[in-house]
Amino acid sequence: MITVRELRVDYDDVCAVRDLSLEIPPGTVYGLIGPNGAGKTTTLRTLMGLLEPTYGDIILNGFDMSTHREEAIRSVGFMPDFPPVYEDLTVYEFLDLFAASYGIPPEKRAGVIDRYLAMVDLTEKRDAMTLGLSRGMQQRLILAKTLLPEPLGER
Repeated sequence: MITVRELRVDYDDVCAVRDLSLEIPPGTVYGLIGPNGAGKTTTLRTLMGLLEPTYGDIILNGFDMSTHREEAIRSVGFMPDFPPVYEDLTVYEFLDLFAASYGIPPEKRAGVIDRYLAMVDLTEKRDAMTLGLSRGMQQRLILAKTLLPEPLGER
């Protein structure tokens, strides 16, 4: 569940998001539609904790971003349209780097990584360099990375 109340995000003298309120129930697919500059990306970046709101409340899966930021961020996943991959790493090294940053214990990382490689059908590319992956494979790799912290609460 996502709850946003009176969200405002300012960049210097520009108000990018003004008084946005919404509630998205669990299991719902929701889209943000609008022209360039309407604040869609700013809203998503703020919901994911990448930007600080000027004011307003954000509650992700019951966690208030202002008081339980880490738990809130861990409870959701975000996959941008054109995500970057580190071209000098193998597929496994890339996922291991993010698994470590998500706080997955070293003794559990290989199992978690293998589970998500299988889920996105990249097991055979485990030792391939990310640079050599097709765009579609890179997107599947980013999906695996997005799922590593198990935002759906599978841990």
